[in-house]
Amino acid sequence: MLIGYIFGVVVALVGLFIQVRPRLSNRYFGIDTWRHLTVADYIRQNKKYPKLMPEHYLIDKPSDYPPLFRFLLALFPKKLLEKYQWIASPIFDFIHNLFIFSVVYYFTNNFFISILAQVTYMLSPIVIMENSNLTTRSFASLLFSGCFFSLICYSVFGNIFCLIASIIFLTILLLSHRMSIQAIVFTLVFFSIIELDFTYIAVLLGSVILAILFSKGFYLKVLKGHLAMIRFWFIHIDNRYAHQIRGVSKKEKNPDAVFRIYQLVQNIPFIAVCAANPFMVFVFAYVYLDLFKSYNINTMGIPEAMFSKFVVWSILLFVIGVIVRQVKKLGCIGEGERYLEYSAFPVAIIVAVFLTNGLISGQHNVFLVFYLIIAIFGALLPTLFIQQQVIVKDSKRSVNKEIKEIFKYIDILEGKVNIMTMPLYLADAATYFTSARLLTTDNSIAHVVDYSDFWPVLKVPLTVIFKRYDINYLLINTQYVQISELNLPNNQIVKESGFYCLIKVDLI
Repeated sequence: MLIGYIFGVVVALVGLFIQVRPRLSNRYFGIDTWRHLTVADYIRQNKKYPKLMPEHYLIDKPSDYPPLFRFLLALFPKKLLEKYQWIASPIFDFIHNLFIFSVVYYFTNNFFISILAQVTYMLSPIVIMENSNLTTRSFASLLFSGCFFSLICYSVFGNIFCLIASIIFLTILLLSHRMSIQAIVFTLVFFSIIELDFTYIAVLLGSVILAILFSKGFYLKVLKGHLAMIRFWFIHIDNRYAHQIRGVSKKEKNPDAVFRIYQLVQNIPFIAVCAANPFMVFVFAYVYLDLFKSYNINTMGIPEAMFSKFVVWSILLFVIGVIVRQVKKLGCIGEGERYLEYSAFPVAIIVAVFLTNGLISGQHNVFLVFYLIIAIFGALLPTLFIQQQVIVKDSKRSVNKEIKEIFKYIDILEGKVNIMTMPLYLADAATYFTSARLLTTDNSIAHVVDYSDFWPVLKVPLTVIFKRYDINYLLINTQYVQISELNLPNNQIVKESGFYCLIKVDLI
């Protein structure tokens, strides 16, 4: 028995290695990373969540991001957290992987099925890529699985402790992440309707009340900010992947690998969602055989009612993902393929059980070969390729030695240093690594009120933005935009390093 658990840990460690492998050569990749670390540093120093951060933000309005994950980060020393931020998200996913192993083994008492579920989960492309940098997503995915699995256990077994666990998981989730809340709301409402059971909605309402009480009302600001961000992208969805200066150009090839992938996804939304977790093909195969061929699958000890809910859970989020990707305006609630991250848990279990049935049948070779084709050529190899292109070779979303030279120069400048960056996401790293004030914010409502003139597409002359926010420096990546495109009346290049250029703005 011990050897089985050891294998489970080893498989989870292999999954962790797949995720951290590209970060071994690019330790400082990421965007949200630096915003989270900036706020965590404030919490560490002031023992409270920031209301205003005038020392960092030129658009200084109260932070309305879910706070719990940042409080968790603040428990670790700044230097330690900065040095090892690249492994934080994979560690949460490591726990998630072991959670899957434990659940499957508890019901099946079979190490092979348990490990097969782990392997399926860890090879899912959306799982690997979502843990490529420090974000709240892996933490949220773990909480999502804990919440809905506990609720399923309550509906099947009637154990009140499972209901309590579900409410606790969801309360923590509400205070930790945003997009996952959209996924859990869709899921709870749908299950409530098809099962005519108000329990699902009651768990949601109870968790919201607890989140409000536990946060002393702060969750209401989080919710208001969440809705504001949805509104912002509903208004600007046509420019979701636009260039800040050039706008949307169908003829020009975007030099940014990430944006090229996004634009490709827009053209083939259904395929993009399928590619996020190609193991969904086994879920649909099971449904087809069950409905049209009367194929009686052995659920290997997992209660049939629970297994059926896993199937509905998986297909529901897949369908939502396709709809969100297909209907452009729905892009305001996130990229469709990201919804599949929150169904990777049940998909892995379904695939493990379904494949095991195939292996013990007379067609074991067909099942095994098909699984290996999907796992290797549909999941692992494409993901490794994307990791190489997006992370290892990245020069735009990483804090490399060239931009560090710029940051060092900024910190020796005298007087006020108010900076605008192009692209905008450079501001997060500059906020963390320098003492300058940046044209950015940690407030969602400010996106609607303040950002619309200059992001995602610049709509007014830069001089207007400079005067409005008293900006005296502009930091650009010349791979993204050339100085000649900016129409600056007066400018002086004060520091260049690689593709980065710091410009002194003179409006006189």
